[in-house]
Amino acid sequence: MKSKQLLLIICFSLVFSFISIEDALAHRMLIEEVDEDYVVVGFDDGTKAMEADVVLYDQDEEVILEGRTDLEGVFEFDLELQPYKIVSSDTFGHRAEWTRDEPITEDRFPRWARVLLGVGIILFVGIGARFFGNKKEE
Repeated sequence: MKSKQLLLIICFSLVFSFISIEDALAHRMLIEEVDEDYVVVGFDDGTKAMEADVVLYDQDEEVILEGRTDLEGVFEFDLELQPYKIVSSDTFGHRAEWTRDEPITEDRFPRWARVLLGVGIILFVGIGARFFGNKKEE
């Protein structure tokens, strides 16, 4: 009887997580160099980071300029500055870095793979709990 209750709780938790998953999905902040004198700061879902803080660094990691993006996520700077590293952040905890020598790479799994992994872990825990619960009853 106890294992049925546990399985029911797991099923309801899983259904509830899918209902509210839209609000809980996070997105990454990205910095895109559009031209040598400006960058666009946005998120991986296509929205722009409005009024995000931007800091430009030289090769010695010294700050050469600080500012904020406009309402379109654009941050313009003087072409003579030639920043080596650009860091952007917002008030919600998003942070992105861009470095001149490093190519932009996708280092994370796609969203569908992360969701599938999460569901797999929940199912694994549920099946394990049921299996060990049946062993104790015998």
